[in-house]
Amino acid sequence: MFNASGQEIGLRGLIVVCDGDTPRGTPIKDSMATKVNEETDRVLAVIYGTRAALTEQQMERHARRFADLLEAHAGATGIDVEVL
Repeated sequence: MFNASGQEIGLRGLIVVCDGDTPRGTPIKDSMATKVNEETDRVLAVIYGTRAALTEQQMERHARRFADLLEAHAGATGIDVEVL
């Protein structure tokens, strides 16, 4: 199920994060299978942006800020940040 309400989303033309052939997230909505909870011990976070809106350095700053927040407020460790 892509979301709790059973809503279907057309993915044509969207950036989609997949696990194999299974869509897990888009800039609009994430799959129920990827929701975090108290037992979550690994996270992949994707920050979407365009080169027209942000420079690579700006995107890196946003990603590093998110990593800092995960570390400070969720006890995250071993964080890698990569801008593609």
